Amino acid sequence: MRNDLNGIWIGSDSTIAVVDDFRIAYLRIKEDLIISVLYKEGHGVVSVVYGHGKDLMNDFKYSAIVFKNSEDKHVSNHNEADTFTEKHSKDTIRFDEANNRLVYITFDNKEFENKLSEKILIEDLRKEHDIDNSQTIAEKLALWFKNVHFSLNETSLTAMIDTSKYSILYYVSFDDKEAYTNCAIDSDVVIYCRVGQIGLSNKGMAMLPSIQVRDHRVGMVKDNLASINDFIPNDDMFIVDRCVTNLSDGQVWYWTVKEETEDVIYLHGCEGKTYDISRKK
Repeated sequence: MRNDLNGIWIGSDSTIAVVDDFRIAYLRIKEDLIISVLYKEGHGVVSVVYGHGKDLMNDFKYSAIVFKNSEDKHVSNHNEADTFTEKHSKDTIRFDEANNRLVYITFDNKEFENKLSEKILIEDLRKEHDIDNSQTIAEKLALWFKNVHFSLNETSLTAMIDTSKYSILYYVSFDDKEAYTNCAIDSDVVIYCRVGQIGLSNKGMAMLPSIQVRDHRVGMVKDNLASINDFIPNDDMFIVDRCVTNLSDGQVWYWTVKEETEDVIYLHGCEGKTYDISRKK
């Protein structure tokens, strides 16, 4: 893939996250169908999820997932998924140089035009940082949170791109419900795919989901292009000693600082968990 296209690209019905060796595409195919396609350089399309639903909370039907595991076997949870990888292997991207747009084209010739929201330099996501006590908590979070990760084994797949502005995750597991205990679609599979806008404060970190295909939540905000704007969290929603979910602002998660050291910022996560944002060294 062209590394000059690395970045977070956003359209009214799509978000495309591109790094050197993989890309994650989220597409609104129709009002009640959100899909995500994970492409890995050298392997092609390795996973596809179709989420049936539209308003994130109240009308979830089901999510169908397939992924090509580390043994090159296709693992799926629904008959609908059997042809996903074959069909979407014909998906392409095209860069419109005249308009500076990234266009995602599906196998059936649906086109999704996207603007660049945030340029990604891979070295920034992996950069080590010296101890700097002059930095505020928000400044440290902006640097330390950045990350890129891809892993694949026989039963699970994780692809993650974290920047100072977005957190984009594609996760599926057929054997481990410990990581996301509330994301089990049925007894056999956990699906957690989402795009979240990140808001940083000296009080903690907040996330505003713009796209979700997960535990009984499927949907994309009505005008996804609006997620190109910076997300500014409401400082009053950071409550000492706990995580807060603010549904009135679009289901924003607020994770308050629990403890700060020279190497780690600990946040109060949801469901009693503790999240740690570590300095790379």
